[in-house]
Amino acid sequence: MFQLPPKAAYTEELMERLLNSLDPNFNNVAEFRHPSWWDGQVQRTLARIAAEVQTAKNVKEVYLHFNNGIAAVGVENARQMQQLLQAQP
Repeated sequence: MFQLPPKAAYTEELMERLLNSLDPNFNNVAEFRHPSWWDGQVQRTLARIAAEVQTAKNVKEVYLHFNNGIAAVGVENARQMQQLLQAQP
């Protein structure tokens, strides 16, 4: 599990380091806690990665977890991710 500290704001370098640390031999989990990770461009990047994972032949299961905080925001986050995944070519 890659649990980023609440003050770990998004940077391209941090995203690259995280992606390069993923190991297909394990179930990889990342928790983004700083609001900067919920930027539209970051979400599109994550959706692109999710689409690539969906089409990979050796992937058996993929789980996405959305923290259902105040006002049930997890539900809205899940809907946004569905829309992003459907928009992928």
